[in-house]
Amino acid sequence: MNSMNNVAFGAGKTGAAFDPITYLTRPQVILRIICWLCSIIVWCCISFNAWHRKGRKEFCLYNNDNAACRFGSTIGFIGFLAATAFLVLEAIFQNLSSIKLRRRAVLVDAGFSASWSILYLIVFGYLGIAWGKADYPYLGNGINNCRAAIVFSFFSIAAWGACAYLAHARWQQGADMTEFTSGFDPSAFNNNNNMGVPGGGDGYTAGYGQQQSGTTAADMTANNNYQQQQYTTANDNDPNYHSNPFTAMATQESNVNYQQPSY
Repeated sequence: MNSMNNVAFGAGKTGAAFDPITYLTRPQVILRIICWLCSIIVWCCISFNAWHRKGRKEFCLYNNDNAACRFGSTIGFIGFLAATAFLVLEAIFQNLSSIKLRRRAVLVDAGFSASWSILYLIVFGYLGIAWGKADYPYLGNGINNCRAAIVFSFFSIAAWGACAYLAHARWQQGADMTEFTSGFDPSAFNNNNNMGVPGGGDGYTAGYGQQQSGTTAADMTANNNYQQQQYTTANDNDPNYHSNPFTAMATQESNVNYQQPSY
């Protein structure tokens, strides 16, 4: 997976401008448009031209099997609506900032496309068998539409199956979470932690070494003696002198009269 172009489930980071040319040339969009057209043809051919009237009743041209016409037109109509929805989803998929939403969208796409490919296979077989048993329509009315519904049902099997395959490929790509980090560098973090330890970071070690190289042993000894003298000669009148707080607390506790409890 190319992390520079595909960040999460086949799409890059959010915020990119919508490019119609790039959108229309995507394989998912091309296949979805084919599904959209095939579904319209199947739905319209069956709903408007696959029925003939006998008296006050209407009968399906597919061997007078009304269930065949209803089933085929229903699958075509729902496929048309679903293809439209997936086209819109593909247009906004780039701007889905949530990884969970992208994952769910890809999962729904794969599941629905696979299901509709199987359903169109059933429609193709159902309509083909019913049409083979049907009588020739009166004056050939609706014959071309009935045949077109069968042919485009077959095309729909391949189109929806290809959409399911591409959705499955997106699911396998998953998400490259390193592209969503804020540029965190673990090595810089370790170096910053080592800066406070003598010898642990380069900057501290260099500064510490320079300080030590510029100070002689005699100067360090004199400095230590001066600090010790200041500490031993400090008294209560010195504003910089502070008594040990724990010693004061111990003195206060010792002044409290302790009474032994009576039993």
